Amino acid sequence: MAKGIIYIHRNGLAIFAPPHPTLIKFTFPQDTIRDLDVLSEESLFKGIQSLFATNKIAPETTFIAVLANDTLFVKLFPNAAKPITPTKTQGSTRQSTQPVSQPQVHANTTVELKKFHQEQEAQIQQFIERVPFESTSHKIIPTPTDRQVVVANKALYMAFKNVFQRLGYTIEAVVPALAFTKTVPMN
Repeated sequence: MAKGIIYIHRNGLAIFAPPHPTLIKFTFPQDTIRDLDVLSEESLFKGIQSLFATNKIAPETTFIAVLANDTLFVKLFPNAAKPITPTKTQGSTRQSTQPVSQPQVHANTTVELKKFHQEQEAQIQQFIERVPFESTSHKIIPTPTDRQVVVANKALYMAFKNVFQRLGYTIEAVVPALAFTKTVPMN
């Protein structure tokens, strides 16, 4: 069974599928997808059907779909504990609780930490709810200093899964492109 990659970006997609040694590119027709909203799944079906037939991509090919950063809504939320760095003050050394990167909160007690996490969860939920799509999917990715909240239009990637399934192909997984980078580029 052949494996391939679909890279979905705001204006189209790029496909790597054996036996082709180069990327196959497809620009979304204006009546198909606009501003990350699926206008016509049927038009998307016809365009991809034609693309795959022209390029003779075998129906048993299984794909991983990668959502480009320009299709995602990403926000960083700081961890509760901030590093304490020594600073010099007139010949003496004292501990500074100034954050290394803004904004971070220093939680001195378990109660403060619990309150911080409750407030942050509410902020994360508010961020997710403000993404302008009826149906979204999100993932919270912890890092040493932050929590990255990644939100995608679920209808967008589900349209691709449906189209590929109708054509006899499988999309095994949908992954945000930032999963392949060490840091999240902020657009």
